Amino acid sequence: MGELPAGFLPDLRALRRWPELHGSLWREPVLVELTYGAVYRLVRRHVNPPSQVLDLGCGMGYMALELARDGCRVTAVDADAESIELARGALAADPLLRGREVLAYEVADIAEWQAPPGRFDVVVASRALHHVPDLEGVVSRMSRWLRPGGKLVCVDFAYDRFDRRCAAWLYQLQGLLQACGAGGSSDRLGDEPGPGIERVWAAWWQHHEQEHRLHTGDRLLDAFHTSFREQGHEWLPYLYWDVLEEVELAPAAAGAVARFVRNLEAHQITAGELPALLFSWIGQRGPGAARPTPQARSG
Repeated sequence: MGELPAGFLPDLRALRRWPELHGSLWREPVLVELTYGAVYRLVRRHVNPPSQVLDLGCGMGYMALELARDGCRVTAVDADAESIELARGALAADPLLRGREVLAYEVADIAEWQAPPGRFDVVVASRALHHVPDLEGVVSRMSRWLRPGGKLVCVDFAYDRFDRRCAAWLYQLQGLLQACGAGGSSDRLGDEPGPGIERVWAAWWQHHEQEHRLHTGDRLLDAFHTSFREQGHEWLPYLYWDVLEEVELAPAAAGAVARFVRNLEAHQITAGELPALLFSWIGQRGPGAARPTPQARSG
């Protein structure tokens, strides 16, 4: 995200405009609500207070903060010390939780962090597991940290489901916004669809596969099924996040465009015109996890 302005708090209940946060969804409240807010609401459907919750790879802590406000006791872990500092700042500024020992943030690598077996009712992993080196080892340890019957709630994305239809969709929307002067400061895609779509395609795979070497969706799902029994699995829109990162409009117009783009992607996924990339996966700790067929997993 780069340098953050003084006073910035990663708090879904204290959103304000930060125009200086170019390329960050946190610059406009409506963009946060449609992205990070949507992920929180998705997770919250599967977490019942007063659960003992572990938020792994918590980032700036917005999810943990909301779950604690909802009545859970939360331990939140992330390897990035600056993110945890921001999370603690938001916690300290909250009059609802100040002085209550219901939320603790820790700086630690999730591959090395230690906790007693059976300590938690729920482990939440929101867009955190696609880059851990020892994925299977971390999943196994998450299972041990849960009480018998405990639950994994994961929201992540399958970058490898990105295909030429996705590239064309992003080119069309990002190119249109750029042509209208509302597309941010990223490299111009150009007026010719063929080369423009190829640039979007190449940039996606360069970033996700070559530079960051993320785990594929199937790799994530296979790892979950080694230690958990699947209870729920849902595919959701995600490409719109990339479009919204670059939208530069007045707040009212930005909100209207953001909702249109999100709803358009959701419609095209339902119609079979685009693959979904974001998924939620709910699993219960236990042996003998059933492995779905690739057809059932493909969304």
